[in-house]
Amino acid sequence: MKTLYIKIGKSISSFRNDGIFITLRRILYGLWEMMRPIGRGEILLISGGSGESSRYRTRHIKEFLCHKGFRAKAVIQGNMFLPYGAGEFRIFIFHRVLWNEKIKTFIEKKKNEGKIIIFETDDLVFDDVLFKKTDAYQSMHFLEKELYKKAMGKEFLEDTSVQVATTTTKFLQEKLEAKGKRVFIIPNMLSCADMMWCDRILYSKKMGDWEKNESVVLGYFSGTKSHKRDFALLTKTLVRIFSAYPNVSLLIAGPLVLEDALKPFSERIVRIPFSERKSHFLHIASVDINLAPLEIDDAFCQAKSEVKFIEAGAVEIPTVASATNTFQLAIDQGVDGFFAENQEQWYTFLSKLIEDQDLRKNMGREARKKVRERYITQADVSKEYIHFLQENITKN
Repeated sequence: MKTLYIKIGKSISSFRNDGIFITLRRILYGLWEMMRPIGRGEILLISGGSGESSRYRTRHIKEFLCHKGFRAKAVIQGNMFLPYGAGEFRIFIFHRVLWNEKIKTFIEKKKNEGKIIIFETDDLVFDDVLFKKTDAYQSMHFLEKELYKKAMGKEFLEDTSVQVATTTTKFLQEKLEAKGKRVFIIPNMLSCADMMWCDRILYSKKMGDWEKNESVVLGYFSGTKSHKRDFALLTKTLVRIFSAYPNVSLLIAGPLVLEDALKPFSERIVRIPFSERKSHFLHIASVDINLAPLEIDDAFCQAKSEVKFIEAGAVEIPTVASATNTFQLAIDQGVDGFFAENQEQWYTFLSKLIEDQDLRKNMGREARKKVRERYITQADVSKEYIHFLQENITKN
């Protein structure tokens, strides 16, 4: 019953943030995932939901593992066949699952069978003290907050028999290693379907099918209201940019609350709702510069992956990001993007890109090159992790 209440809470939050159409699609997809047979394989990735985090950390990772020769499957926690149809699998990877009696019994059974349990996280949600201080938690429906009441994954970290974890960033790797886990970094990756769609978008742009515009469009793709404080970091910079460059406009995707200081420029700010996958890449491709502000001194922001750089780079759009450790490792400064440490650097880097169309194009091409090398499911990355999986599957 508690699980049902939490799902209702998540649905209410989704209706509020993303609209009826996207929420209904998610619900229908979730119902399909609940009834879909698991199939046979060696590695089973289990997620607590079916949203964007699940997409990147289970479905795309499954595709990555299949490219490496493994027989991998991905399911949601509520799959009706999970308690009965997972006997053949040797390695179980748990991503953001809700800890309840069913999952506890399932995990104990797999441990008794000698199977390997891996904890997967792409966020700092396993630290309940820190997470409950964030805007993301405060903006949740009270039923949805139940999901994070005891932290997401805390039980796995307290279980000494769960010795391995996977994650997205070096920051999270260090946090998990401090809890005694052996940790592998597997970056967020775009799927083959993502890249095919991005290829079509770029082909259409290069063939001149897109309307040309003299303005320079900045883009921010928020996803949720919880990024208000992150984006507020840019308010002063954007006021300067709008004042200095009359040809600059701003596209905001998602339910973001703006500071009052930007009201005088409201005619140059376009708002669009959060979109499904294909439209999301089309919207990114329609801007000239992608913005990825984060609070540098905030632990949750330091834990965030470079996914905004990845998605923009796939359609050759340059990114200016906050200088978190992750973005500094991902971006080659001045070559395939910029990372800014303060307001002055934000203004300087944005000005350079606004004034120099060739720089924007060259930087976008370099970003796409890096995405194809490091951030697609066919990429040759995480070799130590692949070796670990091969060893343990052979052993079992």
